[in-house]
Amino acid sequence: MRNTLVDPYEDIPRDVVVTACDYPAGLTFPLHAHRRGQFAYAARGAISVATPTGRWLVPPQRACWVPAGMDHQMTMRGAVTMLNTFLTARAAQALGLPADCRVHAVSPLLRHLLDEAIDLPALYDLDGRAGKLMALLAAEIAAMPALSLHAPLPADPRLARA
Repeated sequence: MRNTLVDPYEDIPRDVVVTACDYPAGLTFPLHAHRRGQFAYAARGAISVATPTGRWLVPPQRACWVPAGMDHQMTMRGAVTMLNTFLTARAAQALGLPADCRVHAVSPLLRHLLDEAIDLPALYDLDGRAGKLMALLAAEIAAMPALSLHAPLPADPRLARA
């Protein structure tokens, strides 16, 4: 679903929902959380993701996994086209996705699956082509290697303030 708001899709009765939006440089989404896990793919531009435990830089053509319920802030570094895959906590757990944030590589297959998925209706047919495409997309997300683009924040509050 292109250029859509996230909130209306939290309750869609599908384990996997994909959206695409364009954002201007410098836009910041203040600290928030989703009921679904978020695989945020920077198709264009870069994204900075911050949580209470660290910061992640998401370069163009890479993605960041943010588990369901995790407080996070996102800032657009340059004009950004972001393709978000939102997975229910049940689906994320079944796929073995991590319980912490991570930046991931994105394969050519995953890029093509995301491009195809954004044009599917929200209530796609689970048993048809669309359902199979979304299942493959979720499996491909789970197969993506993590990248070392994380800056942990110190646990000591005095150091964290610095």
